[in-house]
Amino acid sequence: MSRRTWRAARAVTAVAAVCAVGVVEVAPAAAAPGYVFAGAFGDQGGDDGQFTSPRAVAVAANGDVLVADRDNDRVQVFTPDAGGATYADQFGAGVVDDPSGLAVDPSDGSIYVSDADAVVKFTSGHTPDATFAPLATHGQLAVDPVTDDLLVANPDTNAVERYASDGTPIATGVPAGPFSALGAIAVDGTGAILLVDGTTVRRFTAAGEPDGALDGLTEPNALAVNADDQVVVGDSNDSYSSDVIPAVRFYDAGATAPRASYTLPEGKWGQIAGAAIGPGHGGRLYVLSDKDQGFGVVRVFAYDETVPVAPVVSAPGVTGVTADAAVLGATVNPGLAATTFHFEYGTDAGYGSRTPDRSAGDGGTETRIGELVNGLRPDTLYHFRVVVDNGIGPAVVGADATFTTGPAAPAIGGASASVDGTGVTVHATVDTRGHAGRYTVSVASVDSAYASSVGPIAIDARDGAQAVTAVLSGLPAGERFLAQVTASTVGGDRAGERVAFSTPARPGFTAPGPLPGGGAVPWGCAAPSLRAPQGTVTAGRSVTLSGSDLGLVGSVAVDGALVATTAYSANAITFVVPDDARGTVGVQVDCGHQSEAVAMKVAAPKPSNSLSATARLRGTTITVSAKVGSAGTVTVSGGTSLATRRADAAKAGTVTVRAPLSAAGRKALRRHGRAATVHIRVRFAPVGGTPSTRKLNVTLNRGADR
Repeated sequence: MSRRTWRAARAVTAVAAVCAVGVVEVAPAAAAPGYVFAGAFGDQGGDDGQFTSPRAVAVAANGDVLVADRDNDRVQVFTPDAGGATYADQFGAGVVDDPSGLAVDPSDGSIYVSDADAVVKFTSGHTPDATFAPLATHGQLAVDPVTDDLLVANPDTNAVERYASDGTPIATGVPAGPFSALGAIAVDGTGAILLVDGTTVRRFTAAGEPDGALDGLTEPNALAVNADDQVVVGDSNDSYSSDVIPAVRFYDAGATAPRASYTLPEGKWGQIAGAAIGPGHGGRLYVLSDKDQGFGVVRVFAYDETVPVAPVVSAPGVTGVTADAAVLGATVNPGLAATTFHFEYGTDAGYGSRTPDRSAGDGGTETRIGELVNGLRPDTLYHFRVVVDNGIGPAVVGADATFTTGPAAPAIGGASASVDGTGVTVHATVDTRGHAGRYTVSVASVDSAYASSVGPIAIDARDGAQAVTAVLSGLPAGERFLAQVTASTVGGDRAGERVAFSTPARPGFTAPGPLPGGGAVPWGCAAPSLRAPQGTVTAGRSVTLSGSDLGLVGSVAVDGALVATTAYSANAITFVVPDDARGTVGVQVDCGHQSEAVAMKVAAPKPSNSLSATARLRGTTITVSAKVGSAGTVTVSGGTSLATRRADAAKAGTVTVRAPLSAAGRKALRRHGRAATVHIRVRFAPVGGTPSTRKLNVTLNRGADR
């Protein structure tokens, strides 16, 4: 269940005597109240669905209506229906004595009931769970939806008390007195506290600091807060026996003056003593009253939204953020009047730039709006806010919000190529714009299908152009090529301009001199022939090629360059493939006569993917030491508990990767301490090789977080 839904389910009630409950449908966010009578339920007595001096009303997590039926020593449960609500169940008989206060914990549906002796905690299934004693007798209750703490307005001590869900007293976040006469209490979605104190409703911050009071009240008795942190106050007349009909007053979140007041119809109600709001937008408002044509009647009112009101803005946010652009967004309720909006933005809270006015429509529900802004600076913090106007009251200005533009892609320049035989050295400059990155150099033949590359190779995080270079060897002779440098950072990928170059033609094959001692046929062969090897051979490794009529001794050339043989016979030769050979090369034998060249495919040796790793937690960062067998990239990840981090290894050795705990990991560290374990995955991807993976477990230590 979301926090918004939880907040919608809470209700806080007042302390005066009550004998009837009214039910009213509440408008969506920012709508003015307008109600029509929809039905009634309840009666005076002790049977199911009847009340004797009910004291409090609340809404359970599942939407059921709870009524503290004081003189019948029980809490009754009603299921809402089209005409009001129907009796469904009851609980607390034999457990509570004179139940007077109710509150619901939105996190798990637990129900708190205050009676003449203590506060009793029930599960969402109405089973007794715990007793907090001694606490306030008949104290009014509220649950803080931010911390799930229970707040008690204690009439015995005339003080506000805070308790954890297990009953442990908490000294912080408590409004300080003195108070004249404590009544109803409520907490909004930010943790701010509202408290009836005599004839005033006072507001306190989540830390318990005074934060003003609500205006326009005569004798407040009941409080409730809806899903949008709008406050509803039941404002009774000043005489218990007066025939003046009381009013329900509505305050926007954070406002001190009421947006509107609504006088309850259908008879004389006397004092309003309790209020609770059902879940979600348009949730019903249930009101307890102590006077009507009889005792114990619950009236139901349906909401009728017909009056245009000032717009409401919320949820500022951005999408599509790049190095120079972003889409600014917010949520707007036009309030049933034609509404325009624009965004103000800039590099500080003075903004300085704005978008054109656009229409947000004239509906009565929340609408998401947005505007694309361009020409922003990379890697820069921006402020923005939305301004909305529908002609009803002053323009509504949204809260300030911020975002940071993305980094710019790297810049590549100064590319050149230096050829040395069948090798080439490619030079360029790369500006990573202050971010770590990697670059790759690729070469492709114009005259054949040959292609090769080197990288990715790590680049330091620096501003300004950095010289980069790469050497590629074993290129086919006598062909034309294009070389290109590509670079990658968090700002994206960028490819440089292509550079053209050519390799010289293959030199002629020169046979060695005659055998020592001479002879009529110095090399003992007439028509030597080699067979091409099957598959691909590896540079730097020994290879044997079979053939025929190869003579007793001869020489071997790879791409026109002589190589030493380790074995030579009339039908086979063995030699070591040159370390720099790549792609398809030609192999020839000369044993007095030259053989035709056969093609041999050569691949670079596979790099080692050996990996071992250790990890430890220091503070809120896990440090991984990985020992790798070659150049490549080490990646550390840990599901939702750990931020993913990478580090490049330029060669075989030890690489250190530091990965901070995520918000979920830090929460687990605070909550579970030594009982929490993070499962870490360490992956090593060697350049041009097969990745390998190791898994580690790290036990979180609360003490290490200090």
